[in-house]
Amino acid sequence: MTDVDDEQVRAAWRTMREAMVDGDVEALGRILDPGFVLVHMTGHHQPRQEWLEEIASGAAVYHAVDDESVEVDARDPDAPVVAARTFTDVTLGGERGRWQTGFRTGFRRRHGGWTAVRTEGYAW
Repeated sequence: MTDVDDEQVRAAWRTMREAMVDGDVEALGRILDPGFVLVHMTGHHQPRQEWLEEIASGAAVYHAVDDESVEVDARDPDAPVVAARTFTDVTLGGERGRWQTGFRTGFRRRHGGWTAVRTEGYAW
């Protein structure tokens, strides 16, 4: 087991969030684990590459992801989880909306940094 630097894990979340808003699939791809999956509120499981392609094509545009609160659960120091309550302004399938969206993201240490392995979206 390793100690978790809470601020490093929070910084990883901020990097992921900023890459989403910037539409920067290269930066987002660097922070997402190769086996990453996004679980939508609907229950749809979207693999890493499919999500990146959706962002790159403009099918998903994150205009803003504003944190309301961010908590780090490091009970398992090898797999901390960030629970972020956000106000998310996004266009999906041509429909734009602003929702209270929670993102529960699990991270793992990889190559000296933190990578996201799974994100579950939920309404709050």
